[in-house]
Order: sequence, then structure tokens, then C-alpha cells
Amino acid sequence: METVKEFVPRFDNRLRDVREFKQKIEKVPLRIVVEGTRGKSSTTMMVAEMMRNLGRKTLAKVTGENPIIIAGGIVMPLYRFHDSVLLDYETIPGVNTFEFDSLVFENQAISPYTMQYFHKVIDPTHVLIPNIRLDHVESLGSDLTEITENFCHNYYVHKSRVEVYYVEPIKTVHDMVYPLLRETAEDIPDIVTLHDVPVPLQYRNLPGAENIILSSFFIKHLFGVSIDETKYMQRLEHNLVIRTGTDGIRYANLAKVNDPSSFMAMMHYFLGRTDDEIILVGFFRKDRAGRNHLFEMIFPDIERLYGSRIRKIWLAGHASKHAFKKFSPQMQEKTYYWVDRESIDSILAYAKKHNLLIITMVNRVNNFMDEFYEKMGG
Repeated sequence: METVKEFVPRFDNRLRDVREFKQKIEKVPLRIVVEGTRGKSSTTMMVAEMMRNLGRKTLAKVTGENPIIIAGGIVMPLYRFHDSVLLDYETIPGVNTFEFDSLVFENQAISPYTMQYFHKVIDPTHVLIPNIRLDHVESLGSDLTEITENFCHNYYVHKSRVEVYYVEPIKTVHDMVYPLLRETAEDIPDIVTLHDVPVPLQYRNLPGAENIILSSFFIKHLFGVSIDETKYMQRLEHNLVIRTGTDGIRYANLAKVNDPSSFMAMMHYFLGRTDDEIILVGFFRKDRAGRNHLFEMIFPDIERLYGSRIRKIWLAGHASKHAFKKFSPQMQEKTYYWVDRESIDSILAYAKKHNLLIITMVNRVNNFMDEFYEKMGG
């Protein structure tokens, strides 16, 4: 795909532009929304690519840290005024600016209100859910049941039918989430048709494969066209590799994996392919108390499964001392907390000297991790 200069949303006349948006969006036959907790962006881009390959003229939007608009295969970074997420200002100008017959938009999980508002604005004909896992507890709910119920509430604002496609390879998660989605579909059968997308056995331990399975299932179900998943699986496996920085230091960037179920799946994948000893480096953001707590809860599992391979742990951020206390006394002897940016050089030197694999975790978006990756060359 070609990347061009950024797309700057603008309203020339708000009343006129909103009226134009409403008239235009109602005429778009395929309005696809991708939502859930992880894998939304990659699924959005994948579905848009598959549909373009079928001759559909698509408009796609990816939210998150680096939002983009994709119109006809051309990628445009999306400019955000004052770094704020304003659904009207991002969605309406994008729809009004480009010509398309299919829309694929990511619904960012900011809050129950914004998710439901997004459904009202887009009125999707189809919703794809790569997964619903235990994350965003600060805004979406205190446990997986409450989080799932908030996703279910999205469909009660619909006036027209919507087909919902859900996939989840982790059985324990699936068995908690799917019954709640099914209950919603049974409660409003005139609105929701639910599809439980199966994951083939050979792909259940490949993190991210469910996004490909979901996308190809959707295309097959809607258009009757079978997708050759090979190139997508090869692309996925190419990205699921241990990286090497400029100084020869090897690392796995798992700090961007924000829910504990996905993190453990990634750990299983990477550490099942090497016998190397590891370093864990985590950042605990003050404003992510819920996420911090979720990761603290899996510390016993990390110790049980990989404790013999952990050489050192460095914990940075405001809540790192609290996290430190969740480790066993034996693991605490290997752990440093309240680490700051002045320690980055020492961490990297230790990893290089002992040829250790660095695994980052918990929170990626912070100055510590920015500098850490910059110095590592990743």
C-alpha cells in the first residue's frame, strides 16, 4: 500500500456536513465495524485488503496510538487535534471526503458510551470481534463478564439488523464471553445474528491467527469466496520473531500486548522456540492501575512456567514497588523496582554481556519504553 501525507479532518459547515454524512452513510451497503480488546487494527486492515482484492471500493479507519485512514489502498496518517479522540471529527469528514462502496472502521474501546455512540453513528451491517479479553478495566468493567456485557450493550442501540462474528482460540475466555453474546442475540433476534467462528486446531497456539481466521470466515460467509490464508499466516509468522537491536541485543516487544491472556500466549509462543534465559522489563503506569493489577495476578504463573529461565527483572514506573511485592521472595532477589531511565544503559549492557533475551511487558506507551527501544535500536 502507498502512504501519502496525513489526512486532516475538517468541518466547513457543521450542520451541512452532518446532514451530508447521514445521507451518505445510509446509502453505503456494507458498513463493517471491528471491535473488541485486541487485534482490531490488524483485522480492520486485513478485511479491507481482502475486500479490495474482490473489487470493492473500501474506506478503512484504524484508531489507537497511530490512527490512519485507508482509501482505495492508499494509507494516510490521521491528524488528531490536540491528540484528542473526537468521534465526530474523525468519522464524519472521512466519510464525506472519499468515495467508496464499503466501509471498515475500528471501534476503539474507550468507554461504553463511546462504543455505543459509534454504533449509532455508523449503524454497522456487520461487526467483527477478534476477541474480548480482560483489559481496559479502568473504563469498560472490573471483570471479563462486565466488559463483555458492555460490548453486548452496543447492539441494543441498533434499529436495523447486524451480523456479529466472534472468534476466540483460548477456551477459558471463549466459554465466558460467548454465552453472554449468545444471550444478547437470543434477546434481540430481530437485530442480532451471531456467528461463533471456529479456530482450526493447528492455529490455536499461533497468536494473532484468529484475526486471519475471522477475516477469511467473514469474506467466505458474505461473498462466498474462499481466501487463501497462506500469505496472511506467513506474514503473521514473519512478524512473530525475536528481533535483534543495533548492538546485537535480542528482544521480544510484548509491552504492546496489554491483556494478560494474550501476553501469556505470546510468552508461550516465543519461549517455546528457544531455551535462552531471559530478562523481563516492565513499566507500570500510574494511570493504568487496572492493567497493572491484571499483570500482577499472573506473576505466579510466570514464575511457575519460566522462573528457572528468568535471570533478572527490572520494573519501572510509579506502581513498580507494588508489583515487586507480588513476586515470591526468591524472585524478588532477582528484581529491581523504581527503575528510571538512567538505568536503561545498565539493563542493555547486562543483556549483551550475558547474551540474554529481553522481554518487555505491561505498558508500552511511556517515556521509559520510548527511550529503552530507541537505545536498543528496536
